[in-house]
Amino acid sequence: MAKKILIVVGSPGAGKTTILKAFSDIPGISIVNLGTLMLEFGLARKYVKQRDELRYLDGAKFDELRNMAIDKINSTEGNVIIDTHASVGENGRYMPGLPLGALDQFGHRVTGLVYIDATTKDILDRRKNDSTRKREKEDETMIDDQRLINLSTLAFASSYLNAPLFVVVNKAGEAGVEESIKDIKSRLGEIFGD
Repeated sequence: MAKKILIVVGSPGAGKTTILKAFSDIPGISIVNLGTLMLEFGLARKYVKQRDELRYLDGAKFDELRNMAIDKINSTEGNVIIDTHASVGENGRYMPGLPLGALDQFGHRVTGLVYIDATTKDILDRRKNDSTRKREKEDETMIDDQRLINLSTLAFASSYLNAPLFVVVNKAGEAGVEESIKDIKSRLGEIFGD
C-alpha cells in the first residue's frame, strides 16, 4: 500500500510531466500518471481508442476508470507522486479530476499538493507545439479559465485534506524547468517526512 502521496497538478502545457521526469530515479518514490492508468483500463474495456477521448466519456465510465486507477495507485509500494489534473475540460464544460470521492480514497496519505503553473502565453505556446495531442481550439481566455478552475479546485482539496499546497511557477526554457525541479525537490522532506 502507498505510504504517502503527493498530488501534482498543472494545466496541460504548464510543464508538469516534463518536470516530474526528473523524479523518476529517486529510490522509494513511484511516479504515477492517473490519466495513463485510466487510458490503460479504458483501452482494455474498449471505452476509448486514444487518451483525449477520455474527456468525452459519460460520467459513470469516467468514474469507473478513475476508481480503477486509484485502486492501482493505492496498491503501489512506497511513496507515490501522482501526476494528474484538477479538472478535465471539454468545450467549456469542466469535470472534477479529483472529486471528493477520489480524495477520500487516498485519505490521510496525501501529505502535499503541488500546483505547477506557467504564464498563459507559455502554456498556449507549449500546447501549439505539442503534436501528440488532439486539443480543441484554445485561446488565452480559455487557458486563464482553466488555470483559475484548477488552482481553485486544488486549494479546496488542500483544505479538505488538511495538506499543504505549494505553487511552483514553471518559467519558459530549460533554466525554468531546472528551477521548478529544484523547488519541488527541496520540499520532498516536508511532504514525505522520510
